[in-house]
Amino acid sequence: SYWTRHGVCRFVNRAHCAWTGQGASEAIGRTLAAVFGAELHARITPHLEAVLAGEHRALEFRETRPDGSTVDTWLQLAPDQQGRVGGFIALATD
Repeated sequence: SYWTRHGVCRFVNRAHCAWTGQGASEAIGRTLAAVFGAELHARITPHLEAVLAGEHRALEFRETRPDGSTVDTWLQLAPDQQGRVGGFIALATD
């Protein structure tokens, strides 16, 4: 998925939609907190701040999916940087 520096979703793929249980139209234009919830957003905020400062980040966490199953997730965050960081790419693997 692609997120602006203000945390607004601009792109998701089919895997993202399957992971979140939301269609692309439900994610695009919404904030990270609105798409994933305030709890996950709060947990990754320090990593978001780092990626917006130009750092790559990788983290692991356990989460509960919309269907109630629990999964361990590895998340990579990469800045979209051409001079100033304009946003970031998020790549998740379970």
